[in-house]
Amino acid sequence: MKPYTELINLDEPGMDLVRTWLAEGSLEYEVLPPCSERGSRLEEVQVTTRSPMGAIVYETGGILVELNAHNDLCREYG
Repeated sequence: MKPYTELINLDEPGMDLVRTWLAEGSLEYEVLPPCSERGSRLEEVQVTTRSPMGAIVYETGGILVELNAHNDLCREYG
């Protein structure tokens, strides 16, 4: 098992791609600040921060997305 320090990729950070996806999307979102245990969380998943999954695990405390489509469906099919 690799330590989290070996899973951090500073040359090609996956968070850049995640930020691009979020900015290009039409839904409202909030990126939560990273938690103090982010290193151990990255070790648990064993994915580098070059990947979007590893970047989200290490660089954020999660991403909240507003799913308005559900409200529209409730109104339509009520």
